[in-house]
Amino acid sequence: MNDERVSVEISNSFRNELIRQIGKQFKKDFSNIIDLNLVTLTFNKFYDESIGYLSSLPKYSFQNCLYVTVNFKMFYGGSAFAYPGELLIEDKKKRVEEYLPLDREIEKDEYIFEFRFYEHVLPSVEKLVEGIIKRKNIKLFTEFVFPVKMQSPGLDCEIKVSFLEVQTKENKSIFISKVIDAVRIYNLANELGENSTGLIHNIIKVKSEKTTSDSLTFVVDLGSSGEEGLKVFFKAFEESKFEIESVEVK
Repeated sequence: MNDERVSVEISNSFRNELIRQIGKQFKKDFSNIIDLNLVTLTFNKFYDESIGYLSSLPKYSFQNCLYVTVNFKMFYGGSAFAYPGELLIEDKKKRVEEYLPLDREIEKDEYIFEFRFYEHVLPSVEKLVEGIIKRKNIKLFTEFVFPVKMQSPGLDCEIKVSFLEVQTKENKSIFISKVIDAVRIYNLANELGENSTGLIHNIIKVKSEKTTSDSLTFVVDLGSSGEEGLKVFFKAFEESKFEIESVEVK
């Protein structure tokens, strides 16, 4: 069986689940810099002499996993950058099938996806990420367990925290209360002279598009606290014990 470098058709749900899972991985590995909305993934198309071109991939019996070469193409700044890598696809249901169908609709978490760039292209990917950071004037904070991306905020800014799982209205209320308490304690310490890093003037509002959602956005007047004020929020997010996917400030 030989592989041809032409794309295989995949279903919408298969692609969406693939992007959802490797999106989490990319936010961790590349600090939420790579926008997967600007990415296309091209599978190799396999050819079997007795069957012809396949809309599915051969699935090997070893641990019910499949490794397949994927071409990762990113569009940025008017240019296209293509990097090959290896995609692991694992069937959680451990079904015995000769082929893994890519064109059928699948359920959430039906498969496990893990993508890694080939080692020889990883320096080029990292260089591209560094270029995006410089061009967009992005600052990264690496001392927290989740990736933090900051893009030139002023005194008034929006701090968006994205959770790994969808949160209920009650959970979001608990989370917001923890953040408000952290800001209150920080400001009190400054008023008492225990700190001299400036006051956070106000949390103007907290935005959530739905009753249940996977993100909250704090609209904040940082006052004279500046970057130290931002770190109060980041630390409160971390100490809340909620599982956080990423934080973005703008």
